[in-house]
Amino acid sequence: MESLGQPIAQGRTAQIFPWNDGRVVKLYFDFMNPDEAEFEARINAEMHAAGMPAPGGVELVEVEGRKGVLFERVEGPTLLQAMAAKPWRMVYFADMMADLHSQMHGASLAWLRDIRGYFYWAIEHGPEGLPEEQRQQVLEHLRQMPEADSVCHGDFHPENIVLSKRGPVILDWVTACRGRAAADVARTCMMFKVGKPIGAMNPLLEFGRQMFLERYLKTYIRKTGMSMAEVDEWMPVVAAARRRENIQGEEDSLLAMVATGLGRSA
Repeated sequence: MESLGQPIAQGRTAQIFPWNDGRVVKLYFDFMNPDEAEFEARINAEMHAAGMPAPGGVELVEVEGRKGVLFERVEGPTLLQAMAAKPWRMVYFADMMADLHSQMHGASLAWLRDIRGYFYWAIEHGPEGLPEEQRQQVLEHLRQMPEADSVCHGDFHPENIVLSKRGPVILDWVTACRGRAAADVARTCMMFKVGKPIGAMNPLLEFGRQMFLERYLKTYIRKTGMSMAEVDEWMPVVAAARRRENIQGEEDSLLAMVATGLGRSA
């Protein structure tokens, strides 16, 4: 095989390279668990086969000692790029994201890991800084959360949605779990509040971030009947679990979110 050349995209866990048959290959960095590739291949293949907007053409590979997954090449701007180009369509894009999320939550896959177990592990193995009393309160709060089997993406945000010619396609399913849809919505809300895109952020988009989030929530709640109280119940959990990712610049906001969420649920 020819040299991979330069990546066409890069995130915190993997790089994307063009493949010689028109597909792309996602290669994980060496620090990632090699099982992640097998998991992502399976969840993508099953979601695509079920008619969900996930990439097709899935195949497991190993390249230059790195585990990876082949996917169809999905051409088009990400939802974030589309908003940057046409900020006056923000309401339309927020409605689209809510539609996609509610469609996903209507699916179920029994073999997926329980989102509660993932959150519990992430909180247990998080960095120092969260007061022990609050950590125990969050874990007890999590233990009281009910089981459910909706497919939850776990990293659902505008950079993981591509507007292709065949319609929007959801990428990066490696964090998928099964559980309460409200937990997945809460994690999306948390990322909007504390997360930063890789690279420079359009000042207009930064200004409109809260407006987009409010519209997304309004549309999602209208379509599903979920209440904002159900989402708020998960906020201290998703914030405490997010700390395990050690993303620069988020710690103070996440700690404040944990404290606020616990106060609300008390």
